[in-house]
Amino acid sequence: MKIKFAFGLMVLAGLAFAGLSAAASRQAQIVCSEDIIPENMAITATGTSPVCRGSCRARRLEPVRGSVMIICANQPVPEDYNLDSITTTPDCQCLGNEDNAYVVKKMEVSEGQEEGETLATPTRTPVFRPTPTPSEPLPDFRTGE
Repeated sequence: MKIKFAFGLMVLAGLAFAGLSAAASRQAQIVCSEDIIPENMAITATGTSPVCRGSCRARRLEPVRGSVMIICANQPVPEDYNLDSITTTPDCQCLGNEDNAYVVKKMEVSEGQEEGETLATPTRTPVFRPTPTPSEPLPDFRTGE
């Protein structure tokens, strides 16, 4: 009788553990650096995995959710989110030791709108050009012109 009870308890514990691991695998998944990222997912960590050959080629993907997220740098900011700041996190260390992550915030509904209407339009992020085109004169930073 005790053996049957212990066996039943082990089976239930195994099923519970399998359920937890299945739930975790639905939340986050590992892909290799050259893989295409599915829509509504963001890279939240980098590292090494036996799945991806080579050092620092594995990427952990998580669903885009919540009002604030920290995602690894060098990827597009998810839809309906704005770039809030640039930070450093050990989770994205394969991308560099500094400024390797973005803090993104979900855009809020503007005051006059009710739920169900479209979200406020994001503020435009300035476009930086590394060098001016030949037709533009170089700015004189000493005089502010």
